[in-house]
Amino acid sequence: MATARKSTRPVSASSKGRQEKLSRAQILENALALTRRNGVSFSMRDLANELGVWPMAVYRYYKNRDELLEDIVDSVIEEVLEPSVLARLNNDQQSDQARMREFTSHLYDVIVRYPGISQQFLYGSTYSKNRFKLVGVYMDFMTELGLSARRAAEVVHSVSLLVFQAATLEYAAERGDSSLDKVKREVEENMDPRLASPEVVDVFLNTSRRERALRGVDMVIAAVSAELDL
Repeated sequence: MATARKSTRPVSASSKGRQEKLSRAQILENALALTRRNGVSFSMRDLANELGVWPMAVYRYYKNRDELLEDIVDSVIEEVLEPSVLARLNNDQQSDQARMREFTSHLYDVIVRYPGISQQFLYGSTYSKNRFKLVGVYMDFMTELGLSARRAAEVVHSVSLLVFQAATLEYAAERGDSSLDKVKREVEENMDPRLASPEVVDVFLNTSRRERALRGVDMVIAAVSAELDL
C-alpha cells in the first residue's frame, strides 16, 4: 500500500550547510524518488526531512506543493519522451496503430512508476511545453490516420482519459481505495460519446492492470478506423 513515509529524523545544526547547497534540481530529484517510493501523498515537510533541511528552505524554491507536482509531471514526461522511444516511433515498418499501442504501453509503464501522478496529469492546471509535446505525439498518430486536427484532439482527449484513469485505478487498488464507481462516471461523462461505447467502458473497467489501458486504446482505434472506413 503506497503511503507517505513519516520521517522522525530531526533537522540538525548541520542542516544550515545543506540549505546553502540546496537547489531546485536537488529538490526535484528527491521529490521524484519520494514519489516512486511512496506515491504523491507526501507533504513538503516529508520532503524537507528527506533532504535534511528545514521546510522553509524548500519553499524558497517552490512556492507550494502544486508547483512542485507540476515539475514532477514535466520530469515524468521527459522520461516518457526519451530519444530512444521517439526513434522507435519513426519505424515505418510498423502500422500507425501498432506504434500507437507500443507508445501507450510505454507511457502507462512510466506513469505507474510514480503512484498517484496520473491525477496530476488529468487535473493539473499548468500546460507546460512537455505536456504539449506529449499531446503532439498522439496528435501525429491521429492525423496520420486521416483525422482532422479538431477530431484528432477529441480522440486524444479520450485516449488520455483511458490511460491516466487506468493508472489511477491501479494506484487506488494498491491503497485499498475503491474508486471504481467514480472512475466509471468520469470515463462515461468525459469520453467522446462516439468512442465510449458500453463495450469500451466495460473492457476498461473489468480488465486487470495495464491491459485495461491497452485494450481500451485498441477499441478506440478500432472505432476511429470504422469512422474513417479504413
